[in-house]
Amino acid sequence: MKINFLVTLTILLALPFVASSQNYSRGKIANTEYSDFDVPVYTINAVRDFNADSTGRQDASAAIQAALDMANTKYGGIVFLPSGTYLIESPLVIPNQVTLRGDWKRPTDQDKTVAGTVLHIDYGTEETLSAISLSDYSMVRDLSIYYPQQKLTSIPIAYPYTIDALGVFAVVRNVTLVNSYKGIRYEPQGGQSVKFPTVIGVYGCPISNGIYVHNSSATPRIENIHFGPEYWSQSGLGVVDYDAIKTSIESVNGVAILSGGGAGGGVFVGVEIDGYSTGIKTTEQSSPRVFDINISNCRTALDFGHTKDHGWVITGGSIHATDTALHVHDMAANLQFNNISFSSEDKLIVQQTGVVGFTKCSFNDWGSGHAIQADSGYLSVVGCTFEKHDKDHIQLGNQVSRAVVYGNQVSTGNLDIANFSNSSAAEIIIDTTSVHDFIEIDRKDYPFLDVQHQVPAPPPGERHIFTVTDFGAMGDGMIDDTDAFQDALDSAGTVATSLAGCVVFIPTGVYRLNSSINVPEHVELRGINDNPNNGDGRSILALFANKDNPSGPSDIQLQANSGMKSLYLYRPEQMWNQLTGDTILHEYPYAVEGTDKNWAYNVVLSNIYDGIDFSAGGGHHMEFIFGCSINQLVRIGSSSSETSVIENFQAKTEAWRNARKIDFPAWNNTTWSSPSGNESERIGDIGNGILVEGNGDFRFMGHFVNRTGGNLYNAKYVFMWRRGGR
Repeated sequence: MKINFLVTLTILLALPFVASSQNYSRGKIANTEYSDFDVPVYTINAVRDFNADSTGRQDASAAIQAALDMANTKYGGIVFLPSGTYLIESPLVIPNQVTLRGDWKRPTDQDKTVAGTVLHIDYGTEETLSAISLSDYSMVRDLSIYYPQQKLTSIPIAYPYTIDALGVFAVVRNVTLVNSYKGIRYEPQGGQSVKFPTVIGVYGCPISNGIYVHNSSATPRIENIHFGPEYWSQSGLGVVDYDAIKTSIESVNGVAILSGGGAGGGVFVGVEIDGYSTGIKTTEQSSPRVFDINISNCRTALDFGHTKDHGWVITGGSIHATDTALHVHDMAANLQFNNISFSSEDKLIVQQTGVVGFTKCSFNDWGSGHAIQADSGYLSVVGCTFEKHDKDHIQLGNQVSRAVVYGNQVSTGNLDIANFSNSSAAEIIIDTTSVHDFIEIDRKDYPFLDVQHQVPAPPPGERHIFTVTDFGAMGDGMIDDTDAFQDALDSAGTVATSLAGCVVFIPTGVYRLNSSINVPEHVELRGINDNPNNGDGRSILALFANKDNPSGPSDIQLQANSGMKSLYLYRPEQMWNQLTGDTILHEYPYAVEGTDKNWAYNVVLSNIYDGIDFSAGGGHHMEFIFGCSINQLVRIGSSSSETSVIENFQAKTEAWRNARKIDFPAWNNTTWSSPSGNESERIGDIGNGILVEGNGDFRFMGHFVNRTGGNLYNAKYVFMWRRGGR
């Protein structure tokens, strides 16, 4: 078995929600020109339903905001902006549980022209509010943003941030920031916190700052980021060449990613930066794990003035600078580089403080001084290669307290070390003759798109989407909705094929399921939200089947090539109350069971006994699973031909505790226990995280298990391996 680690609801209305003559709770499949990794589903079309102008000639801000606000009054939803140009002259606020989604053409190395849904921002030159503000569990995705007045004929216009993201799981996904002055900011404001900052698939050329994350109270996830002048110069919007853009960036000392302080370390994956004054810069203590990073043509590629004690770990990629590839100074405490290629037209590595380690790195070219200039701190260089002349490789200054140089190679000649350290020989360990043999790790570039699963692309409209309320589902938390769900699923199953799949859509509500449901092949069971969640859901399945019958069938049975997305699973008869001592913990079978090539995205397993069982077959994919299991949260297998993937998995009691935050009247009109009694504090030893089975390949990334506030989460196992099948 090879394992590739990239680690670390008064009752709801029986009828669907209706405003004016429109039904804003029924799902529709969008008519898009450009498809990406999932089926675009929406509840409101801002052009059709609210007359938003898509020609770019009239301000569309008020119409789009009205659509967003309507989605909010209907307990969440997706507002769709069809392909077109939208003039934005006033700021947009995306409310809680609402997604603004467009039609996005992903830039590629071969074609960076912008097409599809494009927002033309003509707002903010004398304002402080961002063009777009995100709230708790809100999202902007699949669109491009352009500032027509930013022509670079003079000093760049200092617009405020394009996107301000506040609260919990405010997500930016699949967005091109063509020429923002400042791009995306996650920073607490007005007493509101920032938790789980999530940015995935963002391209463009923000001039002054691309992404700023500061004082997040939970781990950020920054994935698949591509910043550089070419995303503006080759966009087809305006006529600005690469050199003029780069000069403008230099004039304001542009920083691609600015990392402030934060409680959690976070994960950065697949970061590509070109042509900035500084690629990545730290301003306060942080400690993310970084994988697959490529920085080129930056004056300073990496500028570390602060880190936490356990610091940054950067693995895989290349760093090239025109001045300094890596500068470690001031309050930087700990940095570790693995499998990184460094080059610079001037200085390469300058260490003025902290603990800095290089393992299996290559130092390819530098214009002046030593490849590694360590003035102070602790330096470790193990198993690295110097691809340049036989001199000026490492210099140890007189403030270097400790150094380990071992098992390194030089392309020609011998390793040249200038040792001016005043430390004892026992603290300065230098071995220039031994060769260090590493166990080779089977690493590949991270397949961002290849691992994403979805049903085969259906045509737009309603023929391939089935809304459960149209089949009689009430969503009131009291009446059994199992038959309505199965009728919708069976109807979808008769239409879905290997060429065009189907979606069964679940509007806002608490849907009681007294028996199991079966999801046919090429069908996805989907809730109303697009974004990840940590326990404040809208499409909620209250599971009542098989209490105290752990050998019974799973509540949701996924056939091959089927999946689920954006659902909140809750067991109402499960109760733990540390304050009163009222505790009823029942055994159940797995809530979800798959067979082969299944997927589960943005799923909350609130108080599940056993969560998701994808041990059969292979080629499974889970992304953003947030749960609290009593016994086993996730079980996954793989086959010899299909890699199984788990990304951004989180095991926390918070998934159960947050159920009490869901403000739905139906919670108070059921015969089962109110979530307000399910505190889940100090629940103690509550189960296993991930059980891995089989002899195939797996890829894990971005998992997080931690205590909740002051209350201990004590997992028996975060990972447990079992070979050879089920």
